[in-house]
Amino acid sequence: MGYFTLYAAKKATNGKVITFEPIPWNYKILTDNIKLNKLNNVELHKLGISNIKKEIRFIGKGGSSKIEMEKGDLIVPVTSIDLFLKDNSINYKDVSFVKMDIEGEEVNAVVGARNLIKKGSAFWAIASYHNVNGKQTYEFLEQYFKKFGYHVFTEKKGHMTTYAWK
Repeated sequence: MGYFTLYAAKKATNGKVITFEPIPWNYKILTDNIKLNKLNNVELHKLGISNIKKEIRFIGKGGSSKIEMEKGDLIVPVTSIDLFLKDNSINYKDVSFVKMDIEGEEVNAVVGARNLIKKGSAFWAIASYHNVNGKQTYEFLEQYFKKFGYHVFTEKKGHMTTYAWK
């Protein structure tokens, strides 16, 4: 759990990794993994990412958790990337890489990062294999990033991921 967080923290020798994990059991495992690997440059938040500050319902456990607004038995708080950056006085230019795989909430999360996309120059890697409202996530992501002048590429083999950069 948290493989990419661990990898990024080891690569970011002069920076820090800000990670979000709203699911309690995943959060515990990730916290343990950060301690086990003695990583001091990881800032872990028990929070999800979306387009606005709200609550989302999840169903399931661990890696099989998914957003289920009607039947979800776990309610988790979420915020937007732009609001998080503002609340924590983080400059858009200080964000160099954004990776997300957030169970179908990627479209909302990207919309909630509009200012970062417009004013920053981060490289983005986003899981885009979900189907939201009958449309593949990658279709929206490609159009959205292009609107802001980004180069976009979607890797469709294996774990479909959309990459965007200025």
